[in-house]
Amino acid sequence: MPKEHFFRRFSRSVESVNRKITYALLRLFLRNVPHTVPLNNEKIKRILLFRYDAIGDMVVTTAAMDLLHKNMPGIEIDVICSEYNCHIVRHNPQFKNIFIHKKTLTDITALIRQVRKHKYDAVFCFVLFKTTYAGLLANVLAGRNASKITILFEARKALYDVFFNVHIPLQRDKYTMAELQARMVCDVFGWHYIADTLSISIPLGESNINNANIFLEAHQIPLHSPFIVYNISAGREYREFSIEKSREILVQTAETFSSVPIVIIAIEKDVPKAEKILHGLPQDKYYIFNSNDILDICAVVSRSAMVISPDTSLVHIASAYKKPTVAFYSEMTTYIYEWMPFNVPFRFLVAPDKLEIEHIPTADCVEAIQAMWGEVNS
Repeated sequence: MPKEHFFRRFSRSVESVNRKITYALLRLFLRNVPHTVPLNNEKIKRILLFRYDAIGDMVVTTAAMDLLHKNMPGIEIDVICSEYNCHIVRHNPQFKNIFIHKKTLTDITALIRQVRKHKYDAVFCFVLFKTTYAGLLANVLAGRNASKITILFEARKALYDVFFNVHIPLQRDKYTMAELQARMVCDVFGWHYIADTLSISIPLGESNINNANIFLEAHQIPLHSPFIVYNISAGREYREFSIEKSREILVQTAETFSSVPIVIIAIEKDVPKAEKILHGLPQDKYYIFNSNDILDICAVVSRSAMVISPDTSLVHIASAYKKPTVAFYSEMTTYIYEWMPFNVPFRFLVAPDKLEIEHIPTADCVEAIQAMWGEVNS
């Protein structure tokens, strides 16, 4: 056996032993005794939800949140959000307390002091990544007797046994994330899962509605008049079309949308890109909308007739307002099905061979958009 191979195997063995020792010590210290499901609703008065990650993640989780509120009226339900996604629940009257999770040690310490005093009976961890940190946080914030709940992925069972005392085994890539989390909640309390009653939602503020109306009126798009939302921002390059690709799609669908305005959604840094995409195209048909408030963008989407977007939060925002959607994905994103539109008519295309969405043929994009628009108007 070559020395390099031997030392690699030896190093892995040492890491495995160290991990097992660490887990054993943590298990001894935390003493998380498994809780039997279904949990007794009557013993639960306060629930804390973890969703301190991305905007789209928060949007899809509103289905599970709504399920809790409908089935357990009168109990206190609080949520820990990130600075980015807290706006999704900013106007949601269902939450008594909305806590903001920040990454500095000072802020985390302040959060712990603020949250611990509420003495929660159950903590739902909807954060599916960095589970070790989430598990530690759940144990610090909730008492030893509290139910600490997560979705069980078999590969992480040893880790979950340390930090969580309720594991709900569910198969990934079989359900959308909204369904996955709603099923998790139903399994915890023994409720019957009814897909047709499930919905995701984003309440808007009056200022958000006004800002959208002012923008649309300025471009002579009357109330109830159809327009298309075309989103160019996705946060990661492999999930975005190039300037040339977006121009091709807009030009080749121009006849389909001959009398329908197109609103281009672009975050601040992508406004120059949007301007390049629209250079030379009719100024009375294509309009750029950007805002620092995600709820302003939500308000524009809520008035649209259809949404075209790469795989990002706007796909889920469109689902919240029941908008037909055309979405583009890369296989670089794991478990693509989880991030599909939810409970709306949609078409989707996936880039081949784990390539960027840029590699989806333009003709296929145009065909999907035209087919979806035809369904909308049938």
